[in-house]
Amino acid sequence: MRRLSRRALLGWAGLGAAVPACLSPTLPLPPPDAPDAQDLRNGTYRLTGALPVFASVLIRNQRTSLIFGMGPISEYDLIVVALKGDTMTLWYETDTGDLSIPISFQIDRLTPILNDAGQ
Repeated sequence: MRRLSRRALLGWAGLGAAVPACLSPTLPLPPPDAPDAQDLRNGTYRLTGALPVFASVLIRNQRTSLIFGMGPISEYDLIVVALKGDTMTLWYETDTGDLSIPISFQIDRLTPILNDAGQ
């Protein structure tokens, strides 16, 4: 039976400690800003905005579950189907599969809906 030297054993132990660090999850990308909206008066809205990185933008209508998207881009101009008061969720995804933190907004309000945890 072959025994490993102390140096080899420590080397393998160090390699084992380094591997999990490479596999640790990355931090999520920052959330996008709420878009600017224009009511097109036929049940559709034009949403425009910019992303902090080159990515694909995705917008989901919570009422209809329809998802609209485009990319990869840094600025977007999307036509979405929505009614006044619909809650929309916006996020983006990079080519490497990293996802941003999503934001929610009402189509007529366009200010993010913050989860204040009852504060």
